[in-house]
Amino acid sequence: MAEDLERFKLPMKWKPGHDVMSKMLLSDPEIIPIIIHSLLGVDVSPDSYSVAPTECVDGSRSELVYASTQLPPILIEVQDQVNQKFMLSLISYASNVYRRYNELPVVLVIVTKSFYSAKFQEEFTVSADGLLLETVCKLWAKKCFFLTADAVSNHFENATLNPMAALGYFITRHTMRHVPRQHWRDPTLALVSRIADDVLVKEDDDMRLKSNTRFFLRNVKRNLEEIIENSKNQETSSERKTIINAEEGLVAIKQFEKDLEDDKPTQYTTEDAAFIEALSKPGKRRRWGEIFAKGKANGLFKSYKSPDTLKSSYYHIQKRNKASNE
Repeated sequence: MAEDLERFKLPMKWKPGHDVMSKMLLSDPEIIPIIIHSLLGVDVSPDSYSVAPTECVDGSRSELVYASTQLPPILIEVQDQVNQKFMLSLISYASNVYRRYNELPVVLVIVTKSFYSAKFQEEFTVSADGLLLETVCKLWAKKCFFLTADAVSNHFENATLNPMAALGYFITRHTMRHVPRQHWRDPTLALVSRIADDVLVKEDDDMRLKSNTRFFLRNVKRNLEEIIENSKNQETSSERKTIINAEEGLVAIKQFEKDLEDDKPTQYTTEDAAFIEALSKPGKRRRWGEIFAKGKANGLFKSYKSPDTLKSSYYHIQKRNKASNE
């Protein structure tokens, strides 16, 4: 267990707190009981709840909802920073849940970074268990709890871990590398690591690399946009040159992102493969432009925009099939 925790680190896209991994973890049947017992008590059966669709009639979407025919719905949100704008959005999400289930929800917000300010955090009170924060919510939720990164860190000084704190550690820290030695054998940490690891092994190395690349490009794009915004209304030639360079960088990033989207092998069909093989001649190079044009004319290759993306997908699938047969 100690060795596994020390070496466990998620690829950037999959880090908890970023939608994909957080939702997968919080939707897992072995994780749901931790949430339910922490919010509603150990006497409540986890079988009473199931993960429900989160898209509402108005098109808005919450992070996650647990629904029950006998108990109040549970709304879960994962948020980097809690401020006034987020709180207004949270009320809206809770209202959507009420309209769907005709009952006010119990709300849990997992705060991966912090509150907007120490003064803003003073509006929240510590719950009875000493781990969660609460806020007044009488008119829009039954209860509203917040699990913060600071509270989780403080709880790790205890001799034994609250399972909710162990889950919160993984979601807010994004890694298991800094787990204190006395908690290396904690069963909840082991459970969360196993679930996350199971998710990761289902992705091949190529897809993981693309995930990391997309994440990196998004961060660079955000930084360039901030540079442009901060340089506006500046009259110096140096600032104008900075804006031009940043804009050129954004154009390049958008092209990289487009190339990544074009090069998706996931929609490759058996009909596509059969058609390619039918037009292939042993010992001769494939004419991908001709194959692409004829395939499109026959209603094939619907997921591809060019011969290059089709060719890349074809060889990717061939390589993967060869590896699986070895």
